[in-house]
Amino acid sequence: MKSYFKFWTAGLGIALSILQANAQGLLVKAIVRDFYEQRSSVTDSREHPHFEPTVNNPETNNAKALGISIAQTAISTGGTSNAVLQGLDTTMYKLDKRNPLLVSSLDSRVAWAYTPTSRFSDWYNDVPTGDINRTFLFPVTLVLNGSTGLYQYVNTNFFPLDSAAKYQALSPSPYNVPYGKFYTNNIPSTNTSHVYGFTMEMHLYFTYHAGQNGKFKVAGDDDLWLFINGQKVVDLGGIHSSLTDSVVLTTSKASQLGLVDGNEYIVDFFYAERNPTLSDFSVWTNLVLSPTSATPVVSLLRTPNKDILRSDNANFFNVNGRHMDLRANGLPVNTTVLLRR
Repeated sequence: MKSYFKFWTAGLGIALSILQANAQGLLVKAIVRDFYEQRSSVTDSREHPHFEPTVNNPETNNAKALGISIAQTAISTGGTSNAVLQGLDTTMYKLDKRNPLLVSSLDSRVAWAYTPTSRFSDWYNDVPTGDINRTFLFPVTLVLNGSTGLYQYVNTNFFPLDSAAKYQALSPSPYNVPYGKFYTNNIPSTNTSHVYGFTMEMHLYFTYHAGQNGKFKVAGDDDLWLFINGQKVVDLGGIHSSLTDSVVLTTSKASQLGLVDGNEYIVDFFYAERNPTLSDFSVWTNLVLSPTSATPVVSLLRTPNKDILRSDNANFFNVNGRHMDLRANGLPVNTTVLLRR
């Protein structure tokens, strides 16, 4: 059934602005995996060598500072999928098999943070054998900033596993809780207030529009990689304090990534927190993202007295660079909006 919403105003732009201001943002369930960090005083078979390694000038020995690549250019689609996730929603989480890969020969100045490299495959895959990691879902909401026009998630205190009220466990009991709030190596005991040592991944869809100059800006402490259409566009690999990077989908950049006007593509975020005491994960974008693939079918009919905007099978749509979210006004998909000029 189609529903109808009439909105009378002096101009189309005003109507869109009002609707945009009510947008609540995009809720994403990120996949978080907790790891048992290395201990200085306790030996445990579950200890992962990549989490709490002995650091070696991390602020200078990272991908951005050195101008090197830590992750390969192309994404891998050969990972393993979480069975519980597939049971929850096979559409939303079908991208769980997408993983970054390390370059074949790591620069010696960063290799210490990924030794042995064979254990990197643990980061974004479930490894229940040996209790190597534990998997959770954590809500991440990209909120529309009315001042900048950007959808953003800004969290400079990103500790998704600190509170059981915020995460959803996917590993079976007794592995349905994080390993704990440890203090490790030489970190003072006052820093045991957080669950450190975890990874996070998100996979979203967007529709590329030529000339829109779609932009992603990200910040991360520690590792953070961003892929668009299966190709790496940001490499903030390494153990470091918060670093930022961005990509703009100019005509030349879109061509390089193989983007075609009007087509839908995947953007992948991969993050890791591997060394106390801070954790930062932030995203800013001017693109409308979706956790599921549902390419909007939108038509705009302009008449002398009114504009008829119809959205078929879509929650979000874009007109003249302005984003509208039907859900912000309690409207379902397959909605016709009448805008009086």
